[in-house]
Amino acid sequence: MNLLIVDDERIAREGLVAQVQALLPSVTCFEADSILTSRPVLDAEGIDAVFLDLEMPGGHGITYLPELHAMKIPVVLVTGYENFGSEAFDYDVVDYLLKPFDNERLRRCIVRLSERVRSGQSSEVVLFSDQSQCWPVNVREITLVEASGSYVTIHTESGRELTLTRSLKEVSPLLSESLFVRANRSQIVRLDCLDSIKKEKGGLLVGRLPNGQSIKFSRRQAQAMRQKFRF
Repeated sequence: MNLLIVDDERIAREGLVAQVQALLPSVTCFEADSILTSRPVLDAEGIDAVFLDLEMPGGHGITYLPELHAMKIPVVLVTGYENFGSEAFDYDVVDYLLKPFDNERLRRCIVRLSERVRSGQSSEVVLFSDQSQCWPVNVREITLVEASGSYVTIHTESGRELTLTRSLKEVSPLLSESLFVRANRSQIVRLDCLDSIKKEKGGLLVGRLPNGQSIKFSRRQAQAMRQKFRF
């Protein structure tokens, strides 16, 4: 994801870049010190979203919102002023970050922003997060999601594993129902990763991954699978 940070204060820009990249190391941040200098960056760098300060020499951030809105670029306002909220949300800004803010507040903002960016693209990248960091993962790389206690582990085709302090219920909405199926209370599997699905007595189903791991569908989920795919 390419982000543009527009703020006339260099220290503020650099501080926000550091905070964002600590939470989402894969992000690329570009900087501009005014509305005027931001326009060439928007044209040249394929910017996905903008963090926009309001009080800047040469043009107030609010006056830039109609232009960004017309370009369908998601915007996060970053300001020390509370009194521009109603004007900002007239242009569907993603978030209104009131300075000073901590990493947890920024993390929630980035998750919301990433969802907005993803909803406007054909991208198959999903953003997983826990209390301290975010990880972008291509959904086509995910094979299995498993819950254990208060943790969820994301398994990928490359062997990479991500363990998050999240529940399966929290992660499930991020996964497309056209690709993933709920096997049981603790597992979600990407359907096209299964080598086979075996029918067993009592209407149960058991899937098998290429690594030999068995995925047992609960009775309820097996029934849902049969109804969905009519087998």
